[in-house]
Amino acid sequence: MMDWPHDKAGVRPATPAHHCRPAYFNLIDTLPDVNGAVRRRLGVRKVSFASPELTLDLTGQEIGGVTVFGLPDGLPVWVDRRVLDRDWVIIGAGSRSAKIRLDPSQLAHLQGFEVVEDLALVADPS
Repeated sequence: MMDWPHDKAGVRPATPAHHCRPAYFNLIDTLPDVNGAVRRRLGVRKVSFASPELTLDLTGQEIGGVTVFGLPDGLPVWVDRRVLDRDWVIIGAGSRSAKIRLDPSQLAHLQGFEVVEDLALVADPS
């Protein structure tokens, strides 16, 4: 198995107290800024990751295989700007065992796609 840790990206829904539940997309070596950028964009006091059950209910996909392709209409997809700085990324393909390598600029054509500056924080290597 080949590993490209700085070029992997993941998708996961956030769960605020109200009903807007965006999926966000960030590089694997960054951490989604759920309590900062995501919370401020939603205008709420508290946001958390969706549970595996809610993720499956919202997306039809299981944690570990959630992909930006085939998400339900109306589900916003927020993408950290750093994802678009890569020549290519590896993303989930809708199941836990399948992955897709693609040019991240191809994502810009997806419904609900929005690039967000500083959506994620650079992970502390320690």
